Amino acid sequence: ETLRQHEAAVSPSGFTGKYAYGVTGLLTGLLISWITLSYLDTQQTRDTFLSSLVSAHIHSLMASHLTDIASSDTHSVKPWFHGHLDFSPPVIDLTRQGYPLIGGRLEYLASGTAAALVYRHRKHTINLFIQPKSVQAVATGTAPYKGYNIVQWEDGDLSYWAVSDLNLSDLEIFQELLTDS
Repeated sequence: ETLRQHEAAVSPSGFTGKYAYGVTGLLTGLLISWITLSYLDTQQTRDTFLSSLVSAHIHSLMASHLTDIASSDTHSVKPWFHGHLDFSPPVIDLTRQGYPLIGGRLEYLASGTAAALVYRHRKHTINLFIQPKSVQAVATGTAPYKGYNIVQWEDGDLSYWAVSDLNLSDLEIFQELLTDS
């Protein structure tokens, strides 16, 4: 009689088998819910960060606060960031390539403090935001957002976001010039 009780307990039609299917279904549902919520949270974080980048760009154009240090001299702009940030952003003048440096400023993005280098191309302003990779920012790659183009890349220990109303191909050329320098 104990043998029959043991067989009933381990058979799929027995008590344990019925609950195993239920538990498996429950765990599958929980996993799907967790993945969905994680995706939605990532999308919301990405949208918040993109909005932060574009808002900082627009604000710099509207508030007459394009730069804290107005200079095309890299030897003036780079040292200015010393003491204002806990990292040293590279400052490159691309005047000969058609992207002159206008200056720099501190910026506050959704992910924290950033260096903002300001460049021009023709009549378009480009804000180049730079932060350490360790900052929990959301990478964007290349993304249009509310009429502005954003190009993101990483180099060494830093993350970069170039934001402008400049056409995407010129903004990508700007990125290539910076990464090749």
